[in-house]
Amino acid sequence: MFISFDKINDNARVWVYQANRFLTEEEAKKIVLHLSETMESWAAHGAGLLASVQVLENRFVLIATDESHNIASGCSIDTSVRWIQDLGKVLNVDFLDRSVIFKHANFIDSVPALQAKKAISEGKIKKDTLIFDTTKIGYKKDLVNFEIRASETWLSKYL
Repeated sequence: MFISFDKINDNARVWVYQANRFLTEEEAKKIVLHLSETMESWAAHGAGLLASVQVLENRFVLIATDESHNIASGCSIDTSVRWIQDLGKVLNVDFLDRSVIFKHANFIDSVPALQAKKAISEGKIKKDTLIFDTTKIGYKKDLVNFEIRASETWLSKYL
């Protein structure tokens, strides 16, 4: 069963998929529409899941499920990953990208994780640069910590 993201419980489990490129407004709308329709029948061992989707910053797709309603199973989680992979094929986007995504001036930029040290040495990423840290997001309530300073992430060892 689908519920809007603003109404899903703050303790809802969240999976963050980051796109390897900026999504257009049209693509973001298609993603939300497709996943919200698909979530109407999402289930774990036959029990319906209360779920939601949101696209943030036209770069991140968040899938959430309120496990106080029913708990997602390994198979249901695998199903949601397939949804994301299928959308990626249709839109020509890699949603399993692991680049470092950050705010640079007034726009969002990214560098491949293996080039983060170089980006720091070039001054592209600094101590106070806001990084979108997907590693700290497990639940909706964790989204308050989605954007954190580079000095508070694994990048701190290079700063």
